[in-house]
Amino acid sequence: MMMLLLCNSFKILLLLSFSNSILAVVVAIHDA
Repeated sequence: MMMLLLCNSFKILLLLSFSNSILAVVVAIHDA
């Protein structure tokens, strides 16, 4: 149970950082 929770939070964290990097790229393209 604890392992599953850890895996889920890790996936959410990965997804957040991934969307953050995409956002940064989009902003950089719009600024250029």
